[in-house]
This record gives sequence, C-alpha cells and structure tokens, in this order.
Amino acid sequence: MEFRASKLGNGIRVLSEKHTDTCALSLGIWIDSGSGDEEKRLCGVSHLIEHMVFKGTENFNAFQIVSLPEAVGAEINAFTSREHTCYYTQGLASDLELCMKILTDLVSRATFPADEYDKERLVVTQEIRSGEDSPDEHIFDVFFEKAYKGNSVGRPILGTFRSLGNITRARLNNYYRFRYVGENIIVSAAGNINHDELLALTDKLLGHLPAGVRTIKPKPTVMKAFSQVITRPQEHVHVLVGIPAPRFNDHWRVEGAVMTTIAGGGMSSRFYQEIREKLGLAYSVYSYQHVQADTSVEFLYSSTEPKKLKKLMKALNSEILKMHSTGVTEEEVKMAKTQIKGQMLLANEDLEFRMNSLAVNDLMLGRNRSVEEVLEEIDKVSVERVNEYAKIFWDAQNMGILLLGPVKERELEGMLL
Repeated sequence: MEFRASKLGNGIRVLSEKHTDTCALSLGIWIDSGSGDEEKRLCGVSHLIEHMVFKGTENFNAFQIVSLPEAVGAEINAFTSREHTCYYTQGLASDLELCMKILTDLVSRATFPADEYDKERLVVTQEIRSGEDSPDEHIFDVFFEKAYKGNSVGRPILGTFRSLGNITRARLNNYYRFRYVGENIIVSAAGNINHDELLALTDKLLGHLPAGVRTIKPKPTVMKAFSQVITRPQEHVHVLVGIPAPRFNDHWRVEGAVMTTIAGGGMSSRFYQEIREKLGLAYSVYSYQHVQADTSVEFLYSSTEPKKLKKLMKALNSEILKMHSTGVTEEEVKMAKTQIKGQMLLANEDLEFRMNSLAVNDLMLGRNRSVEEVLEEIDKVSVERVNEYAKIFWDAQNMGILLLGPVKERELEGMLL
C-alpha cells in the first residue's frame, strides 16, 4: 500500500492509498460538516442537502446520477453523520473519471430543482416516521436528545417536522454554498489508483470552488447523566445504558475499545454470556462505542419481555458494578486485544473501509494513521490501564439510562444503579 496526500490551492485535500492487487476503487468526497454543526432552526439541513443533490446537477439529471455508475457496475451512495457528509462510489478503477465527474457535480453544481423540493422534504418526514417505528433504532436518537439536551449533538440527524418546515429552498442553497467549499472538502480514494491522475481530476472538476472557511466545530462536551422511561405499547422493553467515553483523539481511547469488547463485543463477552447464555433474559445484547471528535459514548444495549425486565436490569447493574469495582482479568484483556486486531486487519481488506479511514483520520487528527501504528497502540494496552479506565469512566453516577416500551416510570425505581 502506498499512501499519498496533496492539497489544492483552494484547500481541498486529496488522499489516496494505492492497492495494486485489485481492479476496484472506493472513492469518496467528504464534507467537514454534519448535523452537529447546524443551527437549531435548520436542524436536518445537512441530511436534506444530501438527498436533494441527487435530484439533479448542472451536468446530470437525477436518473443519470444513478444510472451512469450502475451501467458500469458501480454503486453510488451518500450518508450524513453528526460530524460529516460523504458521497461515494464503489466501482472499477478504470471508471475513475466517470465517478469523479458525477461526485464532484453533486458537491459543487447541484441545482435543487424547485419541483422536487417539497416532495423530498416529505420523503424525509417518512424517513423520520420509519425510524420512530423501529424502537431498536429510535432509542439511540432519544438517548442523544436526553444526554445532550440543549447541545447540537443531541439534535436528530434527520431533523424534526418543525425544523424541516423552516428549511426553505433558498436557505438550503445558501447553506450548501457556505459549507461545500474547498477548506471543508476531502477527496479520498483507496484501490488501484494513480494519485497524480486523481489530483489532476480534482483540480479540473473542483478547482473552481472558493476556499471558504473551514467549519468551526463545537467545543468538547460530555453527556449528562439521566434516567428516563418512555412508555410505548410494544412487545419488548428496550434498554440502553450510556457511559461517557474518550473522544477520538483521547489517549484513553484504545483502553476504551478493549473495555467495550470485554463487556459486549461478541458472543464470548461478559454481557452476552451472562444475560443471554446463562440467564436467558434477552436475544440481543451488545456494546459499542460511538466516537466523535467532541464527545463519545459507550453504549450497552439489550431488550427483553416486560416480565423479565427486573432480572435483566439486575444482571446489567451487577456486571457494570463488577467491572467498575473489581475490573477485568489479564486473560480477558489479552483476548480482547487479539479480537480487536483481528477484526481491524480483516476490515482493512475492504477498500471502502480504507477510503473511510483515510478521510476520518485526516478530518479528526489532521494526519494519516497507519495500520501498523494502530496495532502498536493496541499492543501497548495493559490490564492495569484497562482497570484504571474502568475506575474513571464506568462510574454509575455519570451514566444515562433509557427504557423504551411497555413499562411505567414508577417501575424504574429499584432497578437503577
């Protein structure tokens, strides 16, 4: 693998990682702006832009945007997160120019057709309703809203019915012109790529953009502790526990990853073995870290029948307190480190993962971070450090606890840590 990085005069960063043993290419254009960078009244504007650019550009109509890549076997898609927006293709390296022409039009020449605007806002409202109908997804949105109340991190990526009504076509276009500028753009590619060719194409197709001003990111924040029940008529009670976790560039981050893996990072994890295998209280139980530059949360999730809720909460509480007070073993740390390294090496076989990693490391750290560097960081983790991490971060007083389902607030008494 050969990594190269260049920068255009208008601030656009061009990153590539050459893989000579493939005919494929993963190509992405990243915008350093997401839902966490929005004003409250324009909540959801980043996601709505992501939808609307696919409705037409100066050089391609809506059908051409999707049909031209598909005609050569490529995939085109996009996503919006709290920190970034990304437009990407997965295809053959020989189709680089075609994919670049379409992606660069999306981020610099979108026309936002008036006859499509209201229709697409309705599509997003349906997307919001669909998410609310999926309790295992909806509970995470509600958690962010409660844990980060009054902060942009807590607002939904899709926006709200009210905020979508505030986003006129003119406001959408102004936001697009303000955020989609050179200083906010990264072109990232992984595969059988010629860096100089990619750089020349980027200059040709995006060199006209103004440099603009890079997005000023929110100040670091920490989730607020809370406990709440949201009563809904459904079959299961969904349980979500959130613990403040290290930010992306925090020196505790790797210890946090090891702790998460031990807690609920697979079928051999503590939570899975105790709650599902031993006690049979739930089908789904897992943990994962949501990591951002300004804040992070370690999530513990499960769901169960209402009649088993007390036993589930007791088991969760017991395991959390045990990990905080007595810690984990050297054997558990060793196994978790090996698991993380194996998963990472396997993930790095995927070109889309590599393309994403190049961009995210640049956006978050301002530099490339090699696979070897990450492996070395994992190897340095000791059981002493992980247990110190547990003492600092796994404190019940700092946790957020949310229950969603056929349960009443008063039933929460006696279930909490």
